[in-house]
Amino acid sequence: MDRFFDCLDTRNLNEADRTCKPDLQAYTQLDDPRFDFLEEEFLAYLEEWQTSVNHRPGQFSKTDRQKMCLTHQTFRGLVMTVHAFVGVTKYLLSQGVPFVLSNKFCQDPIEEHFGRHRGMGRTADVIAYSLL
Repeated sequence: MDRFFDCLDTRNLNEADRTCKPDLQAYTQLDDPRFDFLEEEFLAYLEEWQTSVNHRPGQFSKTDRQKMCLTHQTFRGLVMTVHAFVGVTKYLLSQGVPFVLSNKFCQDPIEEHFGRHRGMGRTADVIAYSLL
C-alpha cells in the first residue's frame, strides 16, 4: 500500500531524490513502470485480498467478512482512480506535457462544492440523484 500512495503522491521534482523513494518521481515517460505496477500488481493485490477473505476457512458471517476487506465502494473507487490516473497521465505526456505530478490531481475542491449543495438541501443523498 505504501508504494501505491507514493505513486499517487508526487508533489515536486526533487522529492524522490530527497526521500530516496523512486516512486515519488514526477511522471515523464509513457512507459513508466509505475503504470504497470498500478494497473497490474496493485489492482491484482486488491482482487487477491477480496478473494482470500471470501474463501477464508472458518465460520464467519457476511458482516465479519465485510469487515476484513475494503468496502465495495472503496474497492471500486480505487479501481476507477488507478485507471483514470494512468489514462490521463499517459494522455498528458503524449500531448507534450514535460512532467506530471500526481499529487496535483485532487478531488477535494469538487467534493467540497457538492458537499455544500447537499448541505443546502439538508440531505446526505448523492447530489447526482437529486438532480435527476
